[in-house]
Amino acid sequence: MSGDMSILKKASFVTSSQIRTGIILFLHSREYATPKEISKRLGKHLSTVSRALAELKNEGLVEFVEHEHSKSRLYFLTEAGKDVAALVKNISGDFK
Repeated sequence: MSGDMSILKKASFVTSSQIRTGIILFLHSREYATPKEISKRLGKHLSTVSRALAELKNEGLVEFVEHEHSKSRLYFLTEAGKDVAALVKNISGDFK
């Protein structure tokens, strides 16, 4: 039950922000993306997306890998992020 409460709290955190919701649902549909791709898709400034990604990372919902020969980061959902994305998708409808 405590795991369920944790996921519900994290889902509440995500849905309290349109940008966090958009990022979670976009990553759920794509598996991984760069901040620039997310920014373009959501129509938000890169700095706004980067700040939201940092918040999601602090909550344990996203992680990233860096390519050793570039500054590009690929963000993806953690297992907790996937659980939250499924819940958020049911709450807010499918990401279009």
